[in-house]
Amino acid sequence: MNNRDPLYKKIYDDLKYKIESHIYADGQYLPAERLLSTEYQVERLTLRKALKLLQEEGYIQTLPGAGSRVIAPSIPDPPDSSYMIAFVISGDMDRQAQLYHIEICNYLEEYCKADGANVLFAKVCANDDIPPYLRHPDTVRGVIWVANVDSRFLEYSRHHQIPSICLAHNYPHFPRINYADFVSGYQATKHLLQQGCRKIIFLNGIDDSVNRDRLEGYREALASAGISMDCILIADGNWSFSSGSNGIRAVLEKGVEFDGLVASNDMMALGAMQELTRWGIQIPGHVKVIGIDNIDQSRRSTPALSTIAFNQKDIARTAYLFMKERLQGHPIPDEVIIPGKLIIRESSQA
Repeated sequence: MNNRDPLYKKIYDDLKYKIESHIYADGQYLPAERLLSTEYQVERLTLRKALKLLQEEGYIQTLPGAGSRVIAPSIPDPPDSSYMIAFVISGDMDRQAQLYHIEICNYLEEYCKADGANVLFAKVCANDDIPPYLRHPDTVRGVIWVANVDSRFLEYSRHHQIPSICLAHNYPHFPRINYADFVSGYQATKHLLQQGCRKIIFLNGIDDSVNRDRLEGYREALASAGISMDCILIADGNWSFSSGSNGIRAVLEKGVEFDGLVASNDMMALGAMQELTRWGIQIPGHVKVIGIDNIDQSRRSTPALSTIAFNQKDIARTAYLFMKERLQGHPIPDEVIIPGKLIIRESSQA
């Protein structure tokens, strides 16, 4: 899947993966179009293009009045496994939050193909058994562990000496590629302060090292501006669009006054902006909003979302080079920090 593919093709690829992985089993019906449109944040016309392609390739059967029924696919033999690298994310992660890492995987695939390698995109949940590509080491030459994958799988890889690196994961025994999360939280908050905001809410993701560092950056920016710690306002989310909406709604229902919002990722920021609009709160007139990540939806939202961007292509290239050097037995740094860049759009302009 190429990052430049149209949106319906990305939906097609995701649904195809879920069918081939038996997340949607043979004979099971896909969720209703209304639910899928909400999940992927697209119009039904876009979704139907993806469903039509799945039907044409024999993955689903559309039954009038009943919906789309899964047909067991005939899965081709995998490519030459001696040149395969696994890119593994947590299946417990919200599906919308997974999109950011999927885009990185798309870039990684481009780099690997140019070098004669293939990429296996996989998900593992905390309670899953050890997957076959780890139990049979000849399947993959190396693994890139992404975000909050349960450390049990990393321990298995370490014990069985499977070459591995981590992306946005602080497991201490593998080389790590992390984001400048403290700086991104600081920079996002400082930007809103410079735009005149003084009562700024921080919208939390899940309690992991990424979110904790971004939250600490927010606190430090307020302290540097001489703003009392009594003014720290925190709303709870879990990285997902709906949690951004729910988190800010809880704040609004309490009657808390604020003029700025820093969300720990873009997806929550977009959910929060939708909820603010429902309450008749103008963005950026009444509340200025900024996220972190620079996902595709951030530039297409209304208003367009300001954000701290981590260049996904650079991240993929670094991961590719890390893995290549590791497979060749060359020394690599214990950790590399990817810097972020402030992108100012309509949602935070004065």
